[in-house]
Amino acid sequence: MGKKIVILYYSKSGNTKMLAKRIMDIFREFIPENVSIELYDAIQMNFHSIMDASAFIIGTPEFFGYMSGYIKLFFDELYEMRSKLEGRPAFGFVSHGGGGKAGKKLAELCRSLKFNFIEPIIAIKENKVTSKIEAQIQKNCLALLKVL
Repeated sequence: MGKKIVILYYSKSGNTKMLAKRIMDIFREFIPENVSIELYDAIQMNFHSIMDASAFIIGTPEFFGYMSGYIKLFFDELYEMRSKLEGRPAFGFVSHGGGGKAGKKLAELCRSLKFNFIEPIIAIKENKVTSKIEAQIQKNCLALLKVL
């Protein structure tokens, strides 16, 4: 049985969804055959379908310096199961309109679930995915695979 990476995101305006899809596309360029990658919208999240994930990539827009409620719910629901999640690699991504502070909170919550959290958070302003951002996405994806 192969390993599964889950990209979980919430997107209100479409920017975070676009970034989630771009991360998935970049990851597919070098993902090994025994690893699958699945994209989940947090609104339609089924906790049972993501509990077998070997790794998580979690994305949110920023609202007033914080992540979306749907992504926070993910952490709330999985908190009691944190011992089962310990050591799973994860990284986060955020789209924002100018603040970018939600990334820090996202990182804190990933650590509270005892994920092996990979820095830095990928952060874009609105929908601007530059070549520098794409290079960082690739580095984070490779780092995630290394500890998978």
